[in-house]
Amino acid sequence: MKVKTPTWSGKADEAAMYLTKFKAMCECSGLGDAITPGVTLISGATYAGESNKTIPTCKLFEKNRKAGAIFILGQDSAHGVAFQTSTINATDTHGKISEALLAMERKYQPSDTTAELELDTALESLKFGGSDANNYYNSVVSIQTQFSVAKSDTDLIKLMARKVTSATYTKMIIDHMVATTPNNFQELCNQISTVQRLVGVSNSNSNGKKKNAEKEIAVVGTETADKKKSGKNVTCNHCHKKGHVEADCWKKHPEKIPQWVRDKQAKRAEKEKSASETGGVEVVVASIEGSDFQRARC
Repeated sequence: MKVKTPTWSGKADEAAMYLTKFKAMCECSGLGDAITPGVTLISGATYAGESNKTIPTCKLFEKNRKAGAIFILGQDSAHGVAFQTSTINATDTHGKISEALLAMERKYQPSDTTAELELDTALESLKFGGSDANNYYNSVVSIQTQFSVAKSDTDLIKLMARKVTSATYTKMIIDHMVATTPNNFQELCNQISTVQRLVGVSNSNSNGKKKNAEKEIAVVGTETADKKKSGKNVTCNHCHKKGHVEADCWKKHPEKIPQWVRDKQAKRAEKEKSASETGGVEVVVASIEGSDFQRARC
């Protein structure tokens, strides 16, 4: 199995991730014994004088030497290299990788009371946001990797509960804490994230409908403006009468005659049985033009 050598830039916020990857790489490469805290190694002189290099102590010495070399190759900063070189002495001529890792952990993953307070402060300053609970979960995990101390899932859920402002999410948190044993912070964040995605899709659809409505309003507004322009000063090209345009002419488009005009037409037709159906329409239209309905279109 080929395992990529992890690297570290020397930045404090990347140290925890580097330590995790380096330890995993050692385990995958069969070097896990060498990074065990408190491991005892033979000296370089003892190893050199041993004729049988296959015995466990010699193998452990070789693993430590190899792991230390890989550690050095993965450092992009002088102080990163210094963690390993500082463990070199007359006995441990190649250094001691387990001690180098412990030194890094003490510096970048503290586990004392002060570390607990620092973790609390870092988590308290983290904002829930409300856009994606999974992003919040990832941020919490990222912060916790910087400390050897950790919060329980229940504590993390209670902390999140103080940050959310949505009644829906608050209820989901309460329901989870009551119904789920033990509490699962990651599972809860996944559930909230699912709801947030559904809300996002709903909002997108609503925005789409709103935009379509705005377009319709714009079209109606344009049509209304055009109709306002068609006042007394316009002349119909079909009937040559003023007050309307050809597209609104009732003589050319009788289907556009309003129902109330048709009702008047029917009443007048009853009174003027002698008039033909076509004449009746013309009479009604003429009557309307000469009455209070002078603005009506014919």
